[in-house]
Amino acid sequence: MKDQYMMALDAGSGVSRCVLVNLENRNVISAYEEWGYTTPPGLGIMAVEFDPSQFWKILSEVSRQAITKAGIQPEQAVAVSSAKKGGYLDNVKTLGILEPVSERSLGPEKVRLYTSLHLERSLCNSLLLCMFVANPTAPMRINKLTEVTRAVTGWDLSEWEMLKVGERGVTLARLFNIMHGLRLTDDRLPSSIMEPIREGNKAGWVVNPMELKIAIDTYYGMMGGDEDGIPTKTKLAEFGFVNLAL
Repeated sequence: MKDQYMMALDAGSGVSRCVLVNLENRNVISAYEEWGYTTPPGLGIMAVEFDPSQFWKILSEVSRQAITKAGIQPEQAVAVSSAKKGGYLDNVKTLGILEPVSERSLGPEKVRLYTSLHLERSLCNSLLLCMFVANPTAPMRINKLTEVTRAVTGWDLSEWEMLKVGERGVTLARLFNIMHGLRLTDDRLPSSIMEPIREGNKAGWVVNPMELKIAIDTYYGMMGGDEDGIPTKTKLAEFGFVNLAL
């Protein structure tokens, strides 16, 4: 009987990788290839687009390379894993998200989910943590982050206070950007996002511009901003930024 292998596929920030693990002797064979993003015209260096056709082409290529290096037939890869599945909803329950949110939704429930995750990511920036370590599908959830921070600093912080650290960072960053010319019209997505998906099981799906505008306005409100996304004096006072009011 030919050896059997587990295949794992990973798409990182700049590298796609295929790893084959021999289920009998645990030998590992891998192949990788660098890849990148494209910048849409007129959106500046911080805006990037993801090309799914390039993504699948590179993943297919590294899979072929790994199979060739291992000297096996494709059918010997008896199982494939592309990401950690399940547990996501259990993880975000620590952020107060108790029910699943439709992937097509742009309603207040999706904005609330995004805002909660946004604050957690901002907290990770303040703690100088890698996003691959601390995110809703990784072990370092907000409750664990709080425990670690208490142990390292000796501060008796609650999970709520930890998220407030993240919110403080987002608010200050927003204020800085506005002081340097950011305006409501800059809070937009590439025009290609508004085009229907052309193929695959999501074919025909499209982002409704009006629903997106309402979602952005809802986000401003949840973050303590006015109709133009500028932090209100009340929100600035909460974080001790009174002298920075615009």
